[in-house]
Amino acid sequence: MKVRFSLPIKGKLRVADELPVKLQDWSFDFITSEDTGFVDQLVIEIANVPKENWPTMTTVEQDPNAERPTFPFAVNPDAYQFKDFEPQIVNLESYLSVYGLEEICLRNLSVDWLPEENDEIDSGFFAGFSISHEPSDPRCGPLNNLYLAKCIVASNTAGTDAAALAHFRTGQTQYHERRYIDAIRSLYLCIESLFANNKTGERETLNEFRKSIDFTKAIQTVLLDQPPPSLIKIRDRYKALSTGLDVDSILQFIFHLRGQVMHANAFKQGKWHPSRQMDFENEAICVINVVEEICWNIAERDIEAVKRPGNASD
Repeated sequence: MKVRFSLPIKGKLRVADELPVKLQDWSFDFITSEDTGFVDQLVIEIANVPKENWPTMTTVEQDPNAERPTFPFAVNPDAYQFKDFEPQIVNLESYLSVYGLEEICLRNLSVDWLPEENDEIDSGFFAGFSISHEPSDPRCGPLNNLYLAKCIVASNTAGTDAAALAHFRTGQTQYHERRYIDAIRSLYLCIESLFANNKTGERETLNEFRKSIDFTKAIQTVLLDQPPPSLIKIRDRYKALSTGLDVDSILQFIFHLRGQVMHANAFKQGKWHPSRQMDFENEAICVINVVEEICWNIAERDIEAVKRPGNASD
C-alpha cells in the first residue's frame, strides 16, 4: 500500500527535471503548470506502508461508565497522517522560498491510499479524502453599493484604525492558512497599535490595555461569558490562565504569548519553532476571535460615520 499527499503550490519555483525525487520509499514530485512554467503542485508518495499503518476501520471499545456511548468505529490511529511530517514540509517550504516558492498550501490537502501489488484490502479500508478550507459561515450578508461606497470613503485615511485593520487582515490570512505563530504576531500588532499607546514594557502596556473599554469588553464577550473549548484546552499551559479566568488574566496571557512567539531567541529555547505552527492553534483561535470582535466594531463605527457619498447607488 502507498499513500499520496497532494498539495497546491504558489510562487515562481521552476524545476529542471520532470521525474520525481526518489528517497527510499518516499517520492516528491514537483509538478509544473503548462500555462505558467512554474511549479503549482507537490505530490508526496510513501510506498510500502506496513499494514498496521493502513487507514482501516477499527472497533472502539465502549466504556461502561461513560454517560454517552462512543461511536463504535474509528480509523486506525496508527495510520500514516500528513500531520506526522507536516513540520518537515514547512521547513522544506522555507528552504525553497529562496528559489522562488511562496507557499505550499497546507490547508488544501488531498490524501489517497493506493493499493500496490498483492495488497489484500478488506471492506473497512478508508481510501482517502480531500480538504479545501473555505471561509465558513460569513459574518454578514452581501454588502450593497452604498455600504461599499462608505467603505471606499472611510479607507481614505492613514490613521490608527486603518493600520490596525491592515494587521488584522494579515493575521486573518495567516490564520486561515494555518500559520498560527505568524497569525498571533500580526494580531498582536493590531492590538498594540490600538491600545498600547506607544508602551512596550509589561507593566506599562498592561496598564494601557486595562484602560481600553473596547479591548476588555471584547475579551469579556468572546472568552469569558462562555469560555470556548480553545481557551479551556490551553489554560494549564499558561501561568496567567491557570489560576483563574478574568479580564486581567487574559490580558497577561496575550501579552506573554506575544513575547513567546515574537522573539527569535524563544525558538532556540524550545518554546516555539517555525515548523510547529499547529502547536499554537488554540492560542491563535482565542486571539483572533478577540481581535475580530474589536475590528468588526471599529469598521462598523468608522463606516457608519461616513455620510452618504455623492452619486452612490444602493
